[in-house]
Amino acid sequence: MTKRYLGLVLAGLGILAATMALSQQVKRTRTAEIKADLLEFDWNANVFEFSGNCKLTIGAGYNATMTAPRMTTEIATAPPTVKSLVAEGPVNFVIVTAPDSQGRKRKIVASAQQKATYAEETQVVKLVGQAQADMTPLEATDEVEAVHFTGETITANLKTSRLTVDNANLTVKTQIEQ
Repeated sequence: MTKRYLGLVLAGLGILAATMALSQQVKRTRTAEIKADLLEFDWNANVFEFSGNCKLTIGAGYNATMTAPRMTTEIATAPPTVKSLVAEGPVNFVIVTAPDSQGRKRKIVASAQQKATYAEETQVVKLVGQAQADMTPLEATDEVEAVHFTGETITANLKTSRLTVDNANLTVKTQIEQ
């Protein structure tokens, strides 16, 4: 009976070790897709120029969409990623954030009149020119219903979940009890 029990334990440990090794081999991915009416590619510089109804969609721990009339992006070759992006305005940006330390997700809807930039390495989006953003919680349990930011520039760091507004104005709407 003890040999059988020991055999079951060893088999279980073997399966657990194999499962852990397999799960460690799974790679995290981030996807980026850009659609537009026209695409021009300079393969010497590895730069793509998009024009007309441009839409960038990023899927990662967060989900984001950016639209603009014109976008220019540089693609890194190893690994293939959107290294940088410049969108010429007016620019609209929507993101559903990754959960914060309390597990809350937020939706941010933002726009800028001049341009927006995105850098993959830092995961920073910067909106320039009469920028504005509305941030709302996705869960109905949050007391704050909406936060409205306006400023000359709005910078969203998707890696650190931080929002910075230059020349800021902030309006907070909460529901009050009657």
